[in-house]
Amino acid sequence: MYLDGDVWKYDITSNEWTWMKGPGSGMPTPNFGTQGVPSTTNQPGLGQCWEFWQDRNGYFYMAHGAYNSSALWRFDPVSLMWTWMNGIDLISGNATGASYISRCVPSSDRYPGKRIEGRGAFHINANACEDYLWFCGGNSFGMFNDLWCYKPTQNTWTWVAGDSVGGSTTSFGNYGVKGVPSSTNELPRRQGHAMWVDSLQQVWVFGGIVRGGVSRGNDLWRFTPEPTCIGFEVDTTQILPPSDLLICKNESTSMTLDPAWTVNIQPNANYSCNSDTSLITFFPPSKTTYTIIVSKLINNCPVSKNISFTITVEEYFMPSFPNSMICEGQSTTISVDTSYQFTFLPSAFSYNMGSDLAIFNPNVTTTYTVTATKNGCPVSDSANFQIVVNKIPHADFIVSPNLVDIADAQFYLFNQSSDALSYQWFVDELLIDTTLDATYLASDTGKICFKLIAINQGCIDSVIHCGEVLSGGYVFIPNAFSPNGDLLNDGFQVIGRDIQLKTFMIYNRWGQQLFRNQRYQQSMEWPIQGRRL
Repeated sequence: MYLDGDVWKYDITSNEWTWMKGPGSGMPTPNFGTQGVPSTTNQPGLGQCWEFWQDRNGYFYMAHGAYNSSALWRFDPVSLMWTWMNGIDLISGNATGASYISRCVPSSDRYPGKRIEGRGAFHINANACEDYLWFCGGNSFGMFNDLWCYKPTQNTWTWVAGDSVGGSTTSFGNYGVKGVPSSTNELPRRQGHAMWVDSLQQVWVFGGIVRGGVSRGNDLWRFTPEPTCIGFEVDTTQILPPSDLLICKNESTSMTLDPAWTVNIQPNANYSCNSDTSLITFFPPSKTTYTIIVSKLINNCPVSKNISFTITVEEYFMPSFPNSMICEGQSTTISVDTSYQFTFLPSAFSYNMGSDLAIFNPNVTTTYTVTATKNGCPVSDSANFQIVVNKIPHADFIVSPNLVDIADAQFYLFNQSSDALSYQWFVDELLIDTTLDATYLASDTGKICFKLIAINQGCIDSVIHCGEVLSGGYVFIPNAFSPNGDLLNDGFQVIGRDIQLKTFMIYNRWGQQLFRNQRYQQSMEWPIQGRRL
């Protein structure tokens, strides 16, 4: 609205202007009506450079236009009616029309006066039921630096800061130290400046015509009001989630709150609170998103805040470990997942936390129990595995007889092994048998060697013993025999071919004769079975 007093509405959707109220032409005749009472006949007088605001209910406020009084008006965009709210209805050409009286006292009998190029600002704060409409500076027979706050619900102005007298060209204010707040700092008088208000009701002023019209300013100021001065409690409370949003299975995490808040927690499960709800402990069994809603009265206004966060619950399970078998004196290696930190009971021979190999060398069959952690969380189960330690067998056998004649070249191989489950007999690396004992019929004269491999669950031992096959015409007389009935060298015989044995005598080491026999046998075999000499 300018000097003609018209109100227009612009529709950004249709890109159209609509004339809503006002005479449409000529200078309007002011009609104040009754203070605080809306009326279709109410009409502000002529003016320009009005300051304007809008409260949370959608009402528009207008005041401090040049050529007008100190009156403040409210316009209802629904009913299209004006209401004279505050200030005086006197149109004065020279007087400022201001009423200061005292600072920090809200009242309907104090108000800023008419100005040109003063500035207003507002911030609809969700943490208050009240709106705070701010006004600062301007020119009315001298520049001003006064700062005012208007509360629509109370219809009161509060003189908050600045001087009540317009400044001269020598009144430059007091800048102090940049960035440092001080009670002695003073905003230089100005007009045409930029102004805004933040969520903490801190007033910001930038530039304008400064110092009595001498210069254009580019200085930026911030004014922080005393809460008791404007009746505004600055709520700087922060709701912070638990510091640890990643927990282990069966663990908990906590957050703190101002006990003045009333708390609602969703979902309403798996948490506990202390007596004044200043400490909330969460212990979800699985990944859970919580929403915390807190509320309290601030400036007699119910205020609420909320925060949502997700607590992730880490649950890890033990990998499997295979059973294995080794031989006595050997070791076995198990590859492990390096993302786990394992503990083996009894301990492994070689394993460092975080390594990928564990080495075991038990002396006897052993069952191991495994526990672990991962990412700082204990694994919820344990594992068992067994390492079976098998004895290494002892391989041995007897070749009987040691010497044979080519005419009857049969060898008997009698197994004398221990701790073995299976056997393999070899002649010249050729497998000839897998039984406990074996026989072998030689087909040629000369030395012949037999190899026995004794096997116990993969553990092996081997031994080699040899015999000899004689050709015809040779004589072999053993130097000992064992007539004990075990079928091994129980008999004594002379082995030969194409010879005649007429007399057979046995002497001891001192030359004494122990045995004599003159019996002739065409076979040339003279056994002495089971007789001790």
